[in-house]
Amino acid sequence: MDLAAVMDLVREAVGVAIKLASPLLILSMIVGVVVAIFQAVTQIHEQSINFMLKLVVVVTVLLGVIIEKVAYKPLRSAPRMSAG
Repeated sequence: MDLAAVMDLVREAVGVAIKLASPLLILSMIVGVVVAIFQAVTQIHEQSINFMLKLVVVVTVLLGVIIEKVAYKPLRSAPRMSAG
């Protein structure tokens, strides 16, 4: 395996990692900004609020992706049953 092949493999691995992590990071960033604005307006500066909301969003998205892959995708590819 030469250097060019290794570089291509690493480049593709980084690309896949970015594609997998970006939805979670973007949602977490959006929640952080919304909570920061809310905390600035209400003058509540509790760090656990921000962390817990981000954790809930990330876990919810991960559960949604897992449910999609495990439950719904096999059902979509299953043969249809006809009534009659």
